[in-house]
Amino acid sequence: FPNFAFAFILLGTVLLLHLAGQCWVQAAQQLFTMAALGGLLLLMAVAINGPSTELPTSGIGGASLSIRSWPLFLLLFVGLDLAFLHRSAKVPAGADVWAHLVWGLAAATLIFMLWGWVAIRFVSPQRLVDTTIAPVLVAKQVWGQSGRYTMGVVTIAGTLAAVNALFSGVATIVDTALRQTGMVDPEGRTKLSPTWTVFILGAATAALMALGMAGTDKIDVALRAGLVLWLLNYALIPIVLLCGTPPDGVPKRIVLVVAGGVMLAGGLALIFYDPERMVLLYFIAAAVLVLTLIGAGGVRLLAHKLA
Repeated sequence: FPNFAFAFILLGTVLLLHLAGQCWVQAAQQLFTMAALGGLLLLMAVAINGPSTELPTSGIGGASLSIRSWPLFLLLFVGLDLAFLHRSAKVPAGADVWAHLVWGLAAATLIFMLWGWVAIRFVSPQRLVDTTIAPVLVAKQVWGQSGRYTMGVVTIAGTLAAVNALFSGVATIVDTALRQTGMVDPEGRTKLSPTWTVFILGAATAALMALGMAGTDKIDVALRAGLVLWLLNYALIPIVLLCGTPPDGVPKRIVLVVAGGVMLAGGLALIFYDPERMVLLYFIAAAVLVLTLIGAGGVRLLAHKLA
């Protein structure tokens, strides 16, 4: 089956879920997440119970690779803010949401570490560095064709979960911004419904795919730029809190300073060590410029309505 057509089917699936309603979106999100996690845990269980493979560990740069790779760990934090945008009515607000985030991050870190251990147990580090399909390579080495198919399910389910959560999160952000600017009708609905926001995002994604951008180097750089911007956004949050209304107590302020400093250092390190640093900076500058123009337009609109 053509990969290009299958990608459009996956995108259409996400759009149809949002057209069906939020109950379908949330149920599908749980299904996609459990399928991805289940497949990954199954592969790790097979690897743990299977015979170990003696592989060379030298010749990949040693400490240099380690120093350049440490900021990648911070990308585990990217997307945690979407949990606040997807809070179900069944989930209590406040501390319970934070507890879910902490446990989710701890589980993600553990799975990330276990999968890394499995990868270097079955595939030489040099091959992992040289390939762009390392997960598929590891899965096939662990469980043959069954592992390859399982990783395919993990990849598809994980992609659906990520795109579904991202579309929902952006739609919620846009809806909240429109409500704050007073762009609502007499019935309390915003001028641009979340469903329409999702379809605009889907149309833009489909257009990029139709133009042949999928899988190109430019898209890879743009994705990395988006992740770096997301990480730098997290770094700015503690700074804004400290400059605005800082929390009571020195320990809390120290935590904010340390967290913001680590995120900022990680984001800058990802830019510095990127093999296409200048192109990455161009994408970041373009994104910041577009978002600034949109934000300025929103501020002017709000000022006009309040005048």
